[in-house]
Amino acid sequence: MTSSIEIFKAIDLAHKQGDFKFDEAANTLSDLAYVIMPFNQQAREFRLLISTIKKTLDSTQGGLKLYNLVDAVLRLKLNTFDEAIRQKIDNGDYSRTSKDISVLINFSCQKASEHQEGSMGRELWLKMISERLLNELRFLSLNDLQAEQISYLSEAFSILGTYHDQADEENSQLSEQHIKLVTDFIPKLIDHTQIELYRFRVSDLVKLLHGFEKLWDSGLLPDK
Repeated sequence: MTSSIEIFKAIDLAHKQGDFKFDEAANTLSDLAYVIMPFNQQAREFRLLISTIKKTLDSTQGGLKLYNLVDAVLRLKLNTFDEAIRQKIDNGDYSRTSKDISVLINFSCQKASEHQEGSMGRELWLKMISERLLNELRFLSLNDLQAEQISYLSEAFSILGTYHDQADEENSQLSEQHIKLVTDFIPKLIDHTQIELYRFRVSDLVKLLHGFEKLWDSGLLPDK
């Protein structure tokens, strides 16, 4: 696996050449997210990469493929791009691939959970989830989902389950209509997961089972 030292050298070279586009910069951040050894997030090269992504993310339009960026943001626990990503989702300026939808739903659920109940921050993220991202589930291609994306969705759904109270529908943070989009999708996701199990590594299986365990606790899994 490439080391952070080699990646930092590549960042320096790309910056000197002045040809660091969004996709390339996001892919580089993704490479860093999968480096085993910790690296210094205050390093000049890393800050340079972050600055480049912020600049190119704001200026690039037209169905952006955001998976590598958002996946890296979640793994590295960065909050630098929260508002820029939210704006992209809010404007519908993102790719509709299954990978992108799964990671954006997870990211948005994580962000909503960081805010207190009733706060403007949570309301903004939940509005975007319910009015835009959950509707994408109706068109999501299950065949394109791999272990990582299935884990992202199961984790996101377990969070969403905490925002709906069947006993108090009027005061629930998500309506029955929006939760139904999730509960209608979950059986299809489970069927797809069972079919694909033989393709997954043991580490993938452990993460998947943990995700579905949390989903079970949320109360959204169908009884059958």
